[in-house]
Amino acid sequence: MFAQYQEAIDVKNKLEEISVGEFSATQLENYAKCPYKYFVENVLRLETITGPVEELEAFEYGSLIHTILYEFYTKLKEKGIILSNCSDDDFKTAENLLFKIAGQKFDELKLSPELSFYEREKLLGINNRRTQSLLYKFLEEERTNDSGYIPLFFEMSFGKVKNQSKSSKKFNESVNAGKIKLKGKIDRIDINEEEKTLKVVDYKLGGKKPS
Repeated sequence: MFAQYQEAIDVKNKLEEISVGEFSATQLENYAKCPYKYFVENVLRLETITGPVEELEAFEYGSLIHTILYEFYTKLKEKGIILSNCSDDDFKTAENLLFKIAGQKFDELKLSPELSFYEREKLLGINNRRTQSLLYKFLEEERTNDSGYIPLFFEMSFGKVKNQSKSSKKFNESVNAGKIKLKGKIDRIDINEEEKTLKVVDYKLGGKKPS
C-alpha cells in the first residue's frame, strides 16, 4: 500500500514539474492532436526504435535545409548583399555562395550516392542544372520579394532549447502565451526599418520550393 502511495506521489510531482516547465510549439500541437501521444513521448519519454537507414529521411532533409540557409544568410549579411531586387552581379554571387554551401553540407552527410541521388538532384539540380533546383527557385522568390523586409537575425532561440548550437543567438527575455512558458527556435527574423515592424519566418518544405 505504501509503495503504491509513494508511486502516486512521484507521478503527481512529475506532472507538476512538467506543468510549470517550458513547452515547444510542436509539443503543444502533439498534445492538441493526441494527449496520449504527448504522454508517451514527453512524460514517459519513450521512443520508437527504428533500424539504421542510409537514405536521407524527411526530418534530416529539413534539418539540412535549415543548416544551409543559416550559413548562407549569415555570410550574405557579412557581404552586405540583400536579395530583394538585387542586381544580376549580386544575384550571381548569392547563387554561387548558396550552391557551394549546399554542396559542402550535403557531402558532409556521407550518404550513399545511390540512395541519396533524388534528394541531391532536387536540392542542387538535375545534372547540376541549378535553374531547375529547389534552391534556385527559392533564390528567385527572395529576389522578387519587395515587401521591404530584410533578413537580419537567424536561428534565434528562446527558453531552454536542447542541442543549442554555439553559433545561434538567444533571447534573454522569456516568451509566454498566457500562463504557458514557451521554448523554441525562430528560423529567421526580417526587419522593415521604415515601418518599424518585423516578420518571423519559419521555413517550410512543402510544395515545389521552400517557402
